[in-house]
Amino acid sequence: MTLPLQSGLLGAAISFAATPVARSLARAIGLIDHPVANHQGKTHAKATPLLGGLAVAVGFLATVVLLGSPLLSPALLSGGIAMVLLGAADDRWGLDYRLRLGVQSLAALGFVSTTGVVTPEMPYAVVWLLVLVGWMVWTTNSVNLMDNLDGTTSGSLAIGGSVLAVTAWYGGHPDFAIAYAALAGACLGFLPFNIRNASIFLGDAGTLFLGFTLSALVVANVRAAGLTFWRLAAFTPFLAMPIYDATFATLRRISFGRPIFLADGSNVTFRFRARKFGKTRILSFEYAIAAAGAAGAAVMVMAPSIAVGVLTAVLVIGLGVALGAYLWGEERVDWRQTRSAGGNFSRNLITQFLSLDTFVDFLLIVLSYGVAYGLRYNWAWPMDMREGFLGALPIIVVCHYASFYYVGIYSRLWEYASVRDLIQLAQAVFFGGMLSIFATASLYRLSGFSRSVFFVAALLLLCLTGAARLSRRALLHLAPASSGSERAMIFGAGRAGDLLFREILHNPNLCLRVVGFIDDDPSKCARRFHGLPVIDGGSLATLNGQLAPSQILVSTEKLTSERLSGLKAVARQRGWRLRAMKIELTPVDLSLENE
Repeated sequence: MTLPLQSGLLGAAISFAATPVARSLARAIGLIDHPVANHQGKTHAKATPLLGGLAVAVGFLATVVLLGSPLLSPALLSGGIAMVLLGAADDRWGLDYRLRLGVQSLAALGFVSTTGVVTPEMPYAVVWLLVLVGWMVWTTNSVNLMDNLDGTTSGSLAIGGSVLAVTAWYGGHPDFAIAYAALAGACLGFLPFNIRNASIFLGDAGTLFLGFTLSALVVANVRAAGLTFWRLAAFTPFLAMPIYDATFATLRRISFGRPIFLADGSNVTFRFRARKFGKTRILSFEYAIAAAGAAGAAVMVMAPSIAVGVLTAVLVIGLGVALGAYLWGEERVDWRQTRSAGGNFSRNLITQFLSLDTFVDFLLIVLSYGVAYGLRYNWAWPMDMREGFLGALPIIVVCHYASFYYVGIYSRLWEYASVRDLIQLAQAVFFGGMLSIFATASLYRLSGFSRSVFFVAALLLLCLTGAARLSRRALLHLAPASSGSERAMIFGAGRAGDLLFREILHNPNLCLRVVGFIDDDPSKCARRFHGLPVIDGGSLATLNGQLAPSQILVSTEKLTSERLSGLKAVARQRGWRLRAMKIELTPVDLSLENE
């Protein structure tokens, strides 16, 4: 790993030195990004020079030239320079998207057709040409669309490029390892100028260059390793953050009937902001997405067997879909209809099956039955069993979908799942499993099937679908909770106290921060409720230190008049406010006079 490390350090040093020069040049020619009020894509507060991508391009190109990399073909060099010029022109004059796509497509076509990635004698050469050019253009634009938070693009691609370098080095492709390391180093050299209170942005010149160059290197690497659709798919998560961000935003806009190029806040960064995440926390999550995707890709590329690669792919996709479901936003409830609403049956069926849950369930059903078969036959399936599994799999998927729909699994808001919801999920899995057995027995008479597989698969599916749906509720706790300045303690560590605590936790308008609970029940004292201590009500008068509140919130209505009087006396003595929670339903005047 000495050569890739040297390449990375050299690329970082050159990029770091070139960035101030690029910043001065951008100011000299007036290539400045000015803040715009109420603009989804421009959240910076001061005018900031663009053209940081020029420094990154210089860092990468100078490094591969100095190290004599054979990968710096005329097509890669000319395509990269074309992207820098195209991006700079777009930053300056705002080019039409059709012109941008046309130039990107020509650059990708030139690279794929002139570097031996696709040759006329290859089987399905035209198909491969279209797939690889489309993949490069999509990746290039994904990187471009992701650049909406300081440090996101350069940091994420530095992570992906570093893992690519390690994977290529140990996979027997040292030339690619050196090139990946040079690109990752160039991103890292630019990062100090961009990660906090950015003094320069990458601009379209940088994002288009990085997207094109990295996608070109990946395509060439896939060709060198043996061009297959599986290998191209396995390499894709190395670019997890940009591709995930663009795919998520595109699907979300389509689902809400919006133009796919509309800046509507559908990108991952803005969805995190809608969940009240701060910049540092958003950046941490986006780096985690990049690292998780790159690690998963490395496992898929280096996997000793196709089974390990497929299971890793399912895990990576499942995590991505679960995060997408969390970030999707409450708007999705607007177009859902439940059967109880009396809507048209076919419309209801279609809208429920447009949810992300159905995609997750498809992956989990296939994974459950695949793992069950693998466990049954020690991952060495007999040919007759393999054919039986593949033939019955579509029937099994349909049976489980039908059961899930009938029980109402797709009409629930799983962010607020309860024990009752989990019981009904278990019923749906049980009915789906029984229906699968009946269907396969009717069609195949269970010939070539191991009956134990159905029971193992049902248990696995219940655990996986339950975990996937409970993770939606768990992800709610990742959002920043209310952290008001007033310290409060809740009297009553029971159901009412739980209700009051949750309302305070997620309602910043109350400006309260719960520091503990009070209860007269000895069995609850000295324990923890929602991670906070429960103290004996009798010791309230001597309470000091970090637990000392500014007010007491009474959640229970079971206090006797004597106990309430004692609580009032303590509050007066300590100078605390005393408030009681009261839930009531108030009648609404329906007369027209008050409208």
